[in-house]
Amino acid sequence: MRHWIRAFSLGILTATLLIGFTYYYFEEPHIIQTEAEPSKEELSISDMKETLKEEGYHVLDEEAFSELQQESTKTPPSATEEKSDQKEREENDPLEAKAYTIDIAYGTNAVQVSRALEKEGIIPDADKFITYLKENKYGQHILVGSVKVSSDMTQKELAEAISTK
Repeated sequence: MRHWIRAFSLGILTATLLIGFTYYYFEEPHIIQTEAEPSKEELSISDMKETLKEEGYHVLDEEAFSELQQESTKTPPSATEEKSDQKEREENDPLEAKAYTIDIAYGTNAVQVSRALEKEGIIPDADKFITYLKENKYGQHILVGSVKVSSDMTQKELAEAISTK
């Protein structure tokens, strides 16, 4: 019985070696060209400009570019007046509380929730809120679902709204 097993395993080993040798030395290599590789053809400057224009880009020479830069640095007086009017309106308006409904999916952690609240302007600093959640053990009990929050809520109220603790 032992000789049969040795002969069988030796046959499998020999067949594997033959197939590997054949594959390695007699197969043609398959070259796959990806889009990241640049093409080898040389393009003239006019061909490059045409290609860029076809793709929707604007091609400018140095003179036209410098003129465009100079024009963009000049701000019209009406734009500065609009900015000052907008600042006055912002100063006169009382701070309004922002309301936001956050959708918390399964597996969302306290850091992700805090970053989302900061992004929406509900809290000023996500890191401070994360620290508050961890210190008071709210971070381990994040609620799954939709929660309505607003920017006038305290950290404790926010923590209680987004957690089950």
